[in-house]
Amino acid sequence: MKHKNLLFNVLAVLAGITILSLTAADSIKNQDVTLQKTGWTDHDSYHEYFMSIRNNQITGTIDPADVLEAKQMKLKSAGYEPDIVWENAGPDNFGGRTRAVLYDIRDAEYKTIYAASTSGGIWKSVTGGITWESVPGTGNIMNVTSMVQASNGKIYVGTGETFRVFQYSAYPGFMGNGVFVSSETGDNFELLTSTQPVVNDSLSEWAYVNELAVHPSSPSKLYAATHTGLKYSSDGGNSWVTATDIDNNILNFPMLDVKIGSDGITVATGNSRVYISDNGDPENFVNHSTGVLPAGLPFADITRIEAAIAPSNPNYIYCVAAKGGASVGQLENIYLSVNRGETWRVVGPGSSNLFFNLFGPDNIGQYANTILVYPDNPDMILVGGMDMWKGVKVQEDGYYEWLNKTGGSIEPDFIGSKHHSYAFKPDNINTLIIGTDRGIFISTDELKTFQNLNRNYITSQCYSVGFNSGKKMILGTQTNGVLYIPEHGNTNGYAQSFDGNGLNGGHVFMSSVNQQAIIWSRGVPTSSTAQPVPLYRSDDLGQTTALAPFSPINTTITNLLPVMLYWENFDYQHSIDSITYVARDTLEANSTIWVRSENGRYPFQYTLAEDLNAGDSIKIKDKIFTRLFYGIKSTNVQNSVFMTNYGIQFTKPAVWYKILTPTGIPKSMGLSNDGDYFWVGTRDGKLYRLSNMNQAQDSLSADITSDQCKIVTTEVLDFPGRVVTSIAVDPQNNDHVIITLGNYGNDEYVYRSTNATSDDPEFLSVQGNLPKMPIYSSLIEMKNSNIAILGTEMGVFTTTNLNASQVVWIPQNGAMGDVTVVQLKQQLINTPSVTVPIDSVNNETFPGIDNYGRIYAATFGRGIYKTNHFAIVGINELDGSSKKDIVRLNIYPNPASQNVFIEYNTTKPGQVKVNISDLSGRSVLQKDYRIINSDNNVLQLDISNLKKGVYLISLDNSESIISNKLIVK
Repeated sequence: MKHKNLLFNVLAVLAGITILSLTAADSIKNQDVTLQKTGWTDHDSYHEYFMSIRNNQITGTIDPADVLEAKQMKLKSAGYEPDIVWENAGPDNFGGRTRAVLYDIRDAEYKTIYAASTSGGIWKSVTGGITWESVPGTGNIMNVTSMVQASNGKIYVGTGETFRVFQYSAYPGFMGNGVFVSSETGDNFELLTSTQPVVNDSLSEWAYVNELAVHPSSPSKLYAATHTGLKYSSDGGNSWVTATDIDNNILNFPMLDVKIGSDGITVATGNSRVYISDNGDPENFVNHSTGVLPAGLPFADITRIEAAIAPSNPNYIYCVAAKGGASVGQLENIYLSVNRGETWRVVGPGSSNLFFNLFGPDNIGQYANTILVYPDNPDMILVGGMDMWKGVKVQEDGYYEWLNKTGGSIEPDFIGSKHHSYAFKPDNINTLIIGTDRGIFISTDELKTFQNLNRNYITSQCYSVGFNSGKKMILGTQTNGVLYIPEHGNTNGYAQSFDGNGLNGGHVFMSSVNQQAIIWSRGVPTSSTAQPVPLYRSDDLGQTTALAPFSPINTTITNLLPVMLYWENFDYQHSIDSITYVARDTLEANSTIWVRSENGRYPFQYTLAEDLNAGDSIKIKDKIFTRLFYGIKSTNVQNSVFMTNYGIQFTKPAVWYKILTPTGIPKSMGLSNDGDYFWVGTRDGKLYRLSNMNQAQDSLSADITSDQCKIVTTEVLDFPGRVVTSIAVDPQNNDHVIITLGNYGNDEYVYRSTNATSDDPEFLSVQGNLPKMPIYSSLIEMKNSNIAILGTEMGVFTTTNLNASQVVWIPQNGAMGDVTVVQLKQQLINTPSVTVPIDSVNNETFPGIDNYGRIYAATFGRGIYKTNHFAIVGINELDGSSKKDIVRLNIYPNPASQNVFIEYNTTKPGQVKVNISDLSGRSVLQKDYRIINSDNNVLQLDISNLKKGVYLISLDNSESIISNKLIVK
């Protein structure tokens, strides 16, 4: 399939559906229409963000059959042997959304705990939660929603959830794989084949299992609350039937919760109603939501009900009801029946100011809603939403007394907002495990204090990763804000939070010019008045935030994760910025001096063209250069992309230039290695190319409001209603570009151009055998243009031959499992450490890069992974700290195929030897040179006989050896 420029519109090729007659409204179902609703929150924007990427652009929903087809295609490609080894890089002390926790009854001391994340899979601790490890063999069991243990020791795991769906689509949650069960004594979880979702079935039973329940004394009796109804099994899950009520009405609508009491009484919720089977018979359910208290519960405008049965008295049934309709997510009431559902009363009033904050100001009752009855006291309960509240009966007929147990703002009291699961330790009710959006917490003293139990529970939901050198990273996460992993933490993955817990972090960057400098963003919450967009920078790794204004605009509301791109160049010849150098001493022409850039005071060398007397000054081009791009949607300004060249100049306000006003919300960006071509993809399917960026250097030449603007903008592609999720520009070739798309229900998701900078660029599908699913991120490997890497909903896929007529994509997940990979980045900067004199005694060292070629993956459920599979290791230092002669090595072109030129700057003529060795250390080419000039010498070396690959090239002048990396293509 081909795509050319705007003249070739893709209206007729999306998933084989003719959409020429679509109205404008039809074509933007996946855009930001819901952003305008009253009370829109940062929490809502998280769901809307994924909806825009995942939901079909025509229907506005996800057909489970499309997801299943993609999963089946992924399984067919699983026979290839992955060769990329991924290493988890943290964070290992922050967790992600956890919907299931349980104590293992097979452990008499109850030190064994299982926990499960909605996007990070199944985890186990044998130390009472002190440390965790992923359960082996469960890398394909990611989207876990429920977990129960039978009396025989078997653990059942449900996957896929449908919460928070009413306003987005039929099923926007990440789809599951059915129900899995362990052995009675081990962890070898296997799929119950009776629950495997069926391909090509739009209902796709077992794709979403919201809750499981097992009979406490009959381990073969199970209930499952699924999106297609309430399922019952009497044989341990080998076969299932759909439950009915006493009038033989099938309960085949979405069910959200199910619980079984000690005597078998079963309570299930769904369709805004509560159903009870007094004896657990699957054909004996009675609807107890008749609308009028005390005989029945209300059902109008109810969206989610969570139920609990008192372990010590199964006559006690509690229900927490969250509102639907205009007040969606608010607390309706907490109800109690002491007679198995015959009558009900309110024990937690939703209208009470005292109890107003159960679901918080964001009204998250559909998303976070849990309840647990104390095992020894039917009149005492815990309910969770934004925080944990304890309810205790104080009078026979009145409301319970309610105490907020986790409402503190700092650790350890702030244990994490949005609670999903509670579990008492079976032999000690003073100990409680808590599953939240921020992972796992514990209280061992009757809820007086809480401790973080996230050590090695690596389930963080990451949106982005930033790095420069070494182990340092910053991460933008869901709920955990922006995290910093230092060079020397308690562990390799130990993270620190500097942007506030409970918040969503956005795109993040670390500077290689100034390795103390970082830039980060957050989503923009609703505000009645325009506020600066939350874009921040720091020159001390987040300890303080720079005071100089940084935000490009003010706005009242915008999209989650405003797209950003940050670029640095250590030898940028197009800069119009200059540095004034004042000579302390008289200097002769051809003298080499050190100059400090305005960007991080980074030093570089400059050779004087003429004599310079003491006290004289000259202006020198500042070739250390940075650029930051920021794309935003706003309600009070048009969609815009801004650019600044002053991102790490902290003492003055950043000067921003508006460079694009696209029709849709900016979603993805790409930049050529030389900085001259900038690409923008949007959430309405447009792809823009901005050319001549190297000539855009100030408000006249860079801002599109100027009639002297040098930027040339071309709308290259249009995929109506779809999302252009990522853009990858080949570091070796500006003409080589890959774009990826979102939205289930289509046939093509990856396109490639080899003439992208031409007047008439052509993009061809390279879908090949890739499963038909949204792609989130992409890159073209820096030294091999045939290798592309994709981050998808089912992990990482790679190809080693983009030129093939049928491109073969291979899953490369390894240890990370089938987790959603939201962002991929490769370290393209390769600079040595530089040591320069400050005065006659002291020196200053600027660290170099030691991770050149390393690839990082930000996953939505398992933190950050990295691989050195494509890395090039080792680079010497550039030392100018002494007053000795300075020697410098530079090679070009790099990569090269025929000849390489070695630039050798010295003040001492003499004999030098150039050696090229492979990465094993074996010398493959040597040549001697006689240096006559005390100046900048250029040595030519024929490398045409070398095989493609990565080599180490070194120059030996008998006093020192200077090395660099050479890539032969």
